[in-house]
Amino acid sequence: MKLRTVFAASAAALAVSAAAGDPARYLVLDLSDGARDDAVYPVRFLDEPPPGGWNDDYKTRFAVLRRIDPGSVRMGCGNAELGCTGSEWPLRDVEIRKPFYIGVFEVTQAQWNHVAGSGCGRFPGAKRPAESVSWTQIRGGRAGAKWPSGTGVDENSFVGRLRTRTCISSWDLPTEAQWEYACRAGSTNSVAAGVDLVSTGRDPGLDRVARYSPGIVSGGRHGMQQHADVGSFEPNAWGLYDMHGNVAEWCRDWFAGRSSALGGPEPVVDPPGPASSSRGRAVRGGSWFDYARLCRSASRTFQAPGEANPRTGFRLVCGPPTEEELGAAAAMAADVAERRAESKAAGRSR
Repeated sequence: MKLRTVFAASAAALAVSAAAGDPARYLVLDLSDGARDDAVYPVRFLDEPPPGGWNDDYKTRFAVLRRIDPGSVRMGCGNAELGCTGSEWPLRDVEIRKPFYIGVFEVTQAQWNHVAGSGCGRFPGAKRPAESVSWTQIRGGRAGAKWPSGTGVDENSFVGRLRTRTCISSWDLPTEAQWEYACRAGSTNSVAAGVDLVSTGRDPGLDRVARYSPGIVSGGRHGMQQHADVGSFEPNAWGLYDMHGNVAEWCRDWFAGRSSALGGPEPVVDPPGPASSSRGRAVRGGSWFDYARLCRSASRTFQAPGEANPRTGFRLVCGPPTEEELGAAAAMAADVAERRAESKAAGRSR
């Protein structure tokens, strides 16, 4: 019963912290319990990054997300933007009315393995982005495939496991609108570093913030042969890393042309994307394999939900957890801790 009391008190403190005054800027998810069947992933909140910044723990056994407050973004590009293509225009004004947390980093291979056990990364590395994972693996091919008509995910999907092991129902991939709002971080330039491209191949502004392919080198090979550890380049103004390049990132939406994808009168509010598409799910940000023009804030493409390749990964979003969710998480953690303690005691008594 002592364990139950400790967990209940912790949940109450978290709930008060999350609800009172200014909400915490960062949510930290502890994945240390791994992929075991009874795994529990506690969350905690931080107002500032830890002294010394986000060390390797936050790229492996923890996942850190930054709170993004409501606001507006002009999605897409105009004809004057170097590299702009037809699927990115016309420009559309979008309002984000619901706050959300989004990953400071792309999900890494260590984090994927903590949750799923194994199964990602053609180019291995604990702090490298999880890649060669499909949209279907992340959300599922049954309940998860119903977005935007339904918000559910498959229980055994990556996101489904997070929802079960945290009691927080809002874990997901970002919508395209959430992704571009977070990527731009208040910028209207083609690159969130506050600069516009001067070259569609190799660009000095993009060099600061992205692992991408600067061009063809000898033998007809691309200039970059694989991705880098997450966080290897400068973050954007909101402290988010690798929104340009490294790996392209799955979004929740079906892909369609800009007008069809957003639809409705302006400003469009929290758009969930089109109801369906024959092309696939949206992918944003460009990758280590792509030239500069494909790594712009407005650049967008698509892949079939079941496709997995080493150029595509993802980052997580989560709505602010409710007091009820935090309380349920504490109760679950207490129950699991008691069962483990009882099992350990029984083993010693044999």
